[in-house]
Amino acid sequence: QFSSIYVLDREGNRVAHSAEYPAKAVNLADRPYFRYHVSTPDSGLFISPPYIGSVSNNPHFSISRAVRGGDGRFNGLVSLTVETSYFDKFYQGLDVGPRGSIILATVNGNILSCVSGQPGISGKELIALPLISSWLPAAPSGIHQVTSTISGDKRIIVYRKLERFPVVAVISYSQDDVLAAWKANVQKQGVIALILTLLALSIASLFLRQLSNMESANLKLRLHQDELRLKSELLDTASDA
Repeated sequence: QFSSIYVLDREGNRVAHSAEYPAKAVNLADRPYFRYHVSTPDSGLFISPPYIGSVSNNPHFSISRAVRGGDGRFNGLVSLTVETSYFDKFYQGLDVGPRGSIILATVNGNILSCVSGQPGISGKELIALPLISSWLPAAPSGIHQVTSTISGDKRIIVYRKLERFPVVAVISYSQDDVLAAWKANVQKQGVIALILTLLALSIASLFLRQLSNMESANLKLRLHQDELRLKSELLDTASDA
């Protein structure tokens, strides 16, 4: 899940790194997370936009927290780097339909991971929605229906903000995919219902035929019994004569 942990001093110099000992002398004062902690006295947990790691050369984002003295003075920070490929691989294993998308982003709109089943669809399109400006301030989770500005199809957007981190997870379903699955299920159930109906009709027809045969046999039996009784009466009459 994470690739390294490192410590920066108040000047942005890396003084410790979990993947190197001794840590290579690198100044990271230009990183957005470092500038954020320096310029924000009450900075808490900060999640940076993705960047290329200086050691692994892979896309990462960092989760950092400032180290401050008793007087609130900035003394440096501790940062944990997370490879974006971890989330990409995890999201690729989820089924959101052939044209669905999954996005992990910060609450201020930085895309951390995006997996899309539709070419040309990126996380920027979803973040351009009222998600950041309207939906999130109104509710930490929700479901909305919108029309894609790229593909033009109707989409169902489901989002939820994490409780402990300034991160929001977003799933974009294609309405056509959702309805296609529903229609396929309805058709499947319809075929099953038709088969069961035909089976019931066949059983009913067989039962009626059997019942008709039984009634015919009973009628023949009664006629035969009447015929025997008539013959018996004729014999009795002849005997008396």
